[in-house]
Amino acid sequence: MTKNLLAALLLALIAGINAGAKSKAEKAYLFGMAASFNDSTVYFTEIQPLDTVWLAEKTHFLMGRNEYAAQLREHLAAQGENNRTCIVCFDTNLKRLTGKYAKLKAKYTDAFKKKKKMLDRKAFIVKDLTPADFTFKTVKPYEAEETAPVKKKARKKSRKAMPGGEQEQGQAPGEMQPEGPSPR
Repeated sequence: MTKNLLAALLLALIAGINAGAKSKAEKAYLFGMAASFNDSTVYFTEIQPLDTVWLAEKTHFLMGRNEYAAQLREHLAAQGENNRTCIVCFDTNLKRLTGKYAKLKAKYTDAFKKKKKMLDRKAFIVKDLTPADFTFKTVKPYEAEETAPVKKKARKKSRKAMPGGEQEQGQAPGEMQPEGPSPR
């Protein structure tokens, strides 16, 4: 009986979380950058428009962003460039993204290093990936990424509903009960 009640409460909690997750499809622009700690070659894609990307409604953050980075990583791995750390930058405003692109790319060029008096460092080899070389494909976000974070009240309720969630006398809140028989 208790297990059924617990399962029903947990199911209702999960359904409520999924219902609260909101994302909207918009047109956005993005570019990728790939670097490695093993060599000095850095790859930049051009800024590419995508007609449909999903953005979190409250934060306006790109949903499925790890999948876009994985697309770039897999493309470079197919070219023999393994173990690349890839990032994806995006914006719905092309002008703002162009500024981000120029600023990030300048960090890897010799002109920036001379300006900052970093001549003693080894120069990076910057390679551009054109849309003919690589293009991002739209990714529908996973349902798990769409879930909203659990609020404190919901966490407290779920903790109380869980077996072993009751506190013994003298036990601090959140402290785990020892396993095995009670010392009483």
